Parts: sequence; C-alpha cells; structure tokens
Amino acid sequence: MQFTDLLLPNREELALENWALENETLSLQICATRPEAICPHCGTGSHRIHSRYVRTLTDLPWGDFAVQLRWCVRRFFCDNPMCAKLTFAEQLATVAARYARYTVRVYRKIRQVGFDLGGQCGHRLLNLFKIRGSRDGVLRLVRHTQEEAVVTPQVLGLDDWALRKGQIYGTILIDLERHCVVDLLPDREPATVAQWLQEHPGVEVVARDRGKHYIEGVTQGAPNAIQVADRFHLLGNLRDAVQRIFERCHADLKAAQAYLAQQPTERSSADPVPQCDSEEDASISVSSSCSPAPQPTDEQKQRPSLRTRRFARVKELQGTGISQREIARRVGLDRRTVKKYLMADTLPQRAFGPQNTSKVLPYSDYLAQRWREGVHDVTQLWQELREQEFTGSYVSVWRATKHLPEYADKSQAAQAPYSRLLSPLQAAWLLVLPPEKLSEKQELLCKALCAASSVAATAYVLAQEFGQIIRHRRADLFDDWLRQAEASGIAEFKRLVQSIRGDYAAILAALQMSWSNGQTEGQVNRLKFVKRQMYGRAKFDLLRLRVLGMPAAA
Repeated sequence: MQFTDLLLPNREELALENWALENETLSLQICATRPEAICPHCGTGSHRIHSRYVRTLTDLPWGDFAVQLRWCVRRFFCDNPMCAKLTFAEQLATVAARYARYTVRVYRKIRQVGFDLGGQCGHRLLNLFKIRGSRDGVLRLVRHTQEEAVVTPQVLGLDDWALRKGQIYGTILIDLERHCVVDLLPDREPATVAQWLQEHPGVEVVARDRGKHYIEGVTQGAPNAIQVADRFHLLGNLRDAVQRIFERCHADLKAAQAYLAQQPTERSSADPVPQCDSEEDASISVSSSCSPAPQPTDEQKQRPSLRTRRFARVKELQGTGISQREIARRVGLDRRTVKKYLMADTLPQRAFGPQNTSKVLPYSDYLAQRWREGVHDVTQLWQELREQEFTGSYVSVWRATKHLPEYADKSQAAQAPYSRLLSPLQAAWLLVLPPEKLSEKQELLCKALCAASSVAATAYVLAQEFGQIIRHRRADLFDDWLRQAEASGIAEFKRLVQSIRGDYAAILAALQMSWSNGQTEGQVNRLKFVKRQMYGRAKFDLLRLRVLGMPAAA
C-alpha cells in the first residue's frame, strides 16, 4: 500500500490510479474496485458496463493542500427486463451520497462545525481549512439533520428562556440524570408543557421554578410526578420579600445611617465612612463625599420638591382605587416608579450610582504640592499635568482643586456621617447573606440596620433561619419557621408564607430531595451563548437543533 492510498475515504472499495498537484490542490484519480454494481431501482446486480464519466468530489484537506477526488464512475446496463431503468451509475454510500459534491466524511465535518459554531463562524473556519461552503449551506446541513428519538427522562428539569427578552419566552427541558438537553418548547404556556409530558410518559420527578405556568402544566401533564421547587429561587423569594420591606420602610435606612454617625470616630480601614487626608499631608481627595454639601436656603427648605409633590399625589390617588397605569398617566411617572411609591410609607431615597475613580488621582501629590507653592491657576495646572501624560479633562482638574485645603474644611469632612445611603436591594442582601460571607464593612452596616430598626432585626432573624433551612435542607424546622413568620407581624413575610403554602408540597420535596434546577440554569446560560453567537439568525427551529446538539448517528 502506498502512502497516497491513506488519503482515500474507503480503501477497500476504491483504488488510486494517479495523482497530481496543481495550485495547492491535490487531485486524486480514483475508481471503484468491485467488478459489479447493484441497480438502485430494482436491486439486480450487473457486470455489463455501458459507459464511464468523471465525477468530482471535495474531500478532507491534507496539510495545506485541498484534496479533490476525480472518480471515474462506471455506468452499467440493468439486466432486469422489468426494471424501468435501462442503465444506472454505480453508487458507493460510504464514499459520497447521490448527486453530492462532497464526500460523506466532509459533510459530517461541515455538519459538526455548523452545530458547534453556526453559519458565519463555521463558514470562516471551513475556509481556513480550504473547504468551500457558504454559511447558508452550513446551516442547511444542520436543518436537514435527522433528530434522534427523545429518551423520556425520569428526572426532568424545567426552566424558561428568552428568545426575545420581555416579549417571547420558551421552555427548556433537561434530563437531570444524564445532564443533557431533552427538548426546547416554543413557549412556556401550561398547555404546551402538559402536551409534551403527556406525549412522553414516564417522568417521575420534575424540578422547576415557582412560576404558575409550570405548576399548572406539570400538574396537568404528569399528575403523578413529584414536583420539586428550586431552592435557589426560594432564596430569591426571600430576598425580594426583605427588599420590599425596605422599599416600604425607607426611613429605617436613614435611621441606620444616623446610628452609624453616632458611633465612636475610631474606625478601621474597612469602615464605610470615607476618610480625607489632613491639611499637613496636603494631598488631594477626589471622592465627592469629602466635599461639603451646599446648604439649602430658607425658601428651598419650606418649598417641597417636585419629587415630594409627586409622591404625595401618588399616595393621594392610591385611595381612589384607580389602576397603577392610570396613576402613572395622571402624575407623569413610569409605572415602575408608581409601584415603588405605592409600596412605600415615606418618600424613597434616590439610589446612588457607582463611584468612579478620577484620572487625577495618580497626580494628587504633584497637584497638592503645586497648590501649596501658590499655583492656583487651574489651566496652568492642567497643562502641567498634560506634560506628564495626563489624559483627563480640564473639568476633572478643576473639580479636584475644589477638594484642596483652601476650599474644603477637612476637619469637618472627616467627621461627616456616611453620606451614601443604602438602597433597599443592598440592605436586603445584608440581611439574607450568611454572616461568614459579609465583609467587615458589611457586618457594620448590618448591625446598624438591626440596631436602628426593630423590623430589620426581626427580618434578619427570620431571613437567617430560612436560609439555614434551605441551604441545609432542614425539613423538620420548616413548619416552625412558617408559624414564626406569620406571627412576626411583617406584611411581606406574611405574603411570603402565603405563597409558600400555595406550593407547599413542592417546597417540602425540595427540602427532602437533592434535585434542583442548578444544571438547568447552566444549560440556559449555554443556550444564551449559542443564541448570541448566531448573529440574529437564531430562529427557534435552528436554535433548537444547535442546543440539542449533533446526533451521535449523524
């Protein structure tokens, strides 16, 4: 056997007659070795050759050379007088399909590339390996792939995913035992889920989130299956309940801030209160919290702000019984803002954005030194910094000079209370997270919240107990916690208990069984990656095929 024979797709049925190398393309002249051929129409064998023609096929590349097969195909007479065909061409199914331009193994590689990379990326990769193929051709092979029969899982995971966020949602089904995607559904309606379960009987356990559509769908389609609520979503429900407490009782966040301000001034490096340098150091602080806040005038103190008047108007319309949409239209606010105002007892504090680091900070020592030398011209300071490869703007230098000792009373600023107020979501995380996961700064804030508000202290105890029950699956303590939450007098926890009792069996199963939607969420993450990789061509049928993956028999 020659070395070139190794390049043939089927060495048992093909023979190499000659080869040539032209323009980085290796052409192999081949022929079939069988003395007879089978008629594809009637199945009769024949030895009589009618004629020959050359068929060109693209094969897998060899090194940096593209490989082209020039197959001398024989045409035979059909000796069956009852056959409708007088002649037929020999076919080798292991080499190439009828009318195909590529060999079977090339089509298999292109199809695999299409499943893994999609059309555009797959097209670029194939060109890199000297295999011609358009992106539409790659996707066409994916769409024409015959699917494998669905193996009904005994333990099924359900979750939703967004084909278009906020508008179109589907359902992903995971075999939690085999760790693979079973199917994708075009929507998350209960009837669709129930129909799939009825068509695939045998599901014993269903792990799902706490959405009503999946509860109804599983109950209708597999009434005998054990439904298991996801523990991660239960902790999310707990965090949402605590967040709604602080959205309603926003004054507790201010009380916690005042409590922090009354504590001793000796603070560690993890203290949230920002520290400004002394005048002797003469260094610059670019944090906005170190600058004294402008004092409002008497007229401004007496006149309520527009935001205050809008909040009062929303609370006034709340008692009339009109809808949130109508309130938003009358007041001129977004519906989400109206919803937040309706749930709050006092005007919520505005949320602070993330603190950005100024580009002036690396040059603070030089700037402070020049300021002590009497150079107070901001333009000159800016030009000097630009000579030192400073890329910031003039405004950033001007803003930084306002924090120098001549303009800022640093002794007062250092003793100023922490001006950044916690948001309800941040406060909720402080009460829900385990104590060992909190930093020193977060522990101080959590203690301040619990000391300043009895509601926060009660919510903290309930949240920590609930977290321990869920994380360690203490089903024996679950009923006692429900009674404590109902007796707490906190409306948000009462609503949480009411919601839990409506799905009690599934939540109790989550505390007694090890199944969860963890790997289902991971498959949703993979689905999102595949969808974004497809450059807007992720229609449901193609996306479903790619997420399911290439069948083993393809």
